[in-house]
Amino acid sequence: LMGSFILVIARRQLISFRYTIGWLGLCAVTFIGALLVPVVEPIARFLKVDPFTVVGGSAFLILLAICIQLSISISGLQRQLHDVNEVVALLRDKVENDPAQ
Repeated sequence: LMGSFILVIARRQLISFRYTIGWLGLCAVTFIGALLVPVVEPIARFLKVDPFTVVGGSAFLILLAICIQLSISISGLQRQLHDVNEVVALLRDKVENDPAQ
């Protein structure tokens, strides 16, 4: 269900391709992890937790990676916006204080 929702909003271009892949990856890890409980059980026994914790932990790590990527993207956009605002302010000052007018 979540994967279908992600595909719908991706087709409407509400999220970018890389975030679509990230969210679909999260859905895939959760779905496949739930199906492969026998494979996850040895890892869970080694870590002394139940298999659901391993699957949930994997999903949590993917969510964490998406959050970090979003933070990096937002920081880059803020930096670009700051640079554009500086250029606009300098150009506005130059136009308003131009003695040729």
